[in-house]
Amino acid sequence: MLNGKAHINIDPIFAKNILVDQSHPLRVYIQPEGDCKGVFVSNKTQFGFDVTELNGGSSNVTFSYFISANRADEVNADGSISRYSQERFAKAPGPIGNVNNTAVNSSHIPFNHKDDEKPIIATDPTIKVRSRQKK
Repeated sequence: MLNGKAHINIDPIFAKNILVDQSHPLRVYIQPEGDCKGVFVSNKTQFGFDVTELNGGSSNVTFSYFISANRADEVNADGSISRYSQERFAKAPGPIGNVNNTAVNSSHIPFNHKDDEKPIIATDPTIKVRSRQKK
């Protein structure tokens, strides 16, 4: 950032493979790497965005960023269209189990250390599922 402002151009190969519009906004996450008054992002398009320091600041700090966007639709070899921009995850099914008729928070379920195995769900009524309380 130079004098509190920066414009970032998105790589052209990435830009041609994303869809940015009112229904599919570009999401930009900024991490300033020096002392400044904070920053905000504006003018987000498929091709770039602006970063501006808050309160009229004029810092010359570096920052890192991460961007996320929806994949653009694609015309397949057979002429059909893959509508990636309209894909959504299915709704979550709800609690994953219960112990003594009490919903189990998934963060308290012990996991095996092998990536290909499912979590172990406590179904024995003698096993107590406890959660940590914040102080």
